[in-house]
Amino acid sequence: QRRSDADDGRDEKRIDINLAALQRYLPQLKREDVLEAWHQASSRIGSIDRNLAQLLIKDADHARQAYEEVRRQKAARGNYLQLVAVRPEAAGICEQLAKKYKLGLIANQGIGIKEKLAAAGVLQHFTHQRVSEEYGFEKPHPELYRRILEETQADPARSVMIDDNIERSLLPAKTFGMTTVWYKLDEREQVPAGAFDHRITDLRELLSLFYEM
Repeated sequence: QRRSDADDGRDEKRIDINLAALQRYLPQLKREDVLEAWHQASSRIGSIDRNLAQLLIKDADHARQAYEEVRRQKAARGNYLQLVAVRPEAAGICEQLAKKYKLGLIANQGIGIKEKLAAAGVLQHFTHQRVSEEYGFEKPHPELYRRILEETQADPARSVMIDDNIERSLLPAKTFGMTTVWYKLDEREQVPAGAFDHRITDLRELLSLFYEM
């Protein structure tokens, strides 16, 4: 199962919001330009939306104003936790993986997401349950990885990072020596060389992948 329609709509809407805000200052900007810059914005520490505005708009005041407009538009859409959905197959997959491996979160999330994961029967399978809000750092900041690896006493060489965002999650994990799995959710042809060791398009592929390891 690929990403749900709800996931598609949420991501597509975020791109639309950014494009509209940026076009106020860059009328010729196209959707393809935003998508191309998105990956670079992801690789920088801080908000992707803010990074995107700063990358594309040279005038600092205009970049700030575009970012604030994106924030207003996103706030008007409603609370993030109300929009996000846990995939129905996730609980069963995590339950199976937890029989063989220790699972942990390295997630850019507020604490509230844990309640949603618990309700979906996912959180209970994770031995490490702290999220970025509890650390004060977000991916791709290396300090988040360092602290979690230190707390869990996990050996990076025997640890695996699974994520859909290459620049924000997988490349930083690589610098610590972790194995990486790219959960490919979008059509992207150009990817950084050596960014991932395995690629999946369906969460259920994790079962065959990890039971072969």
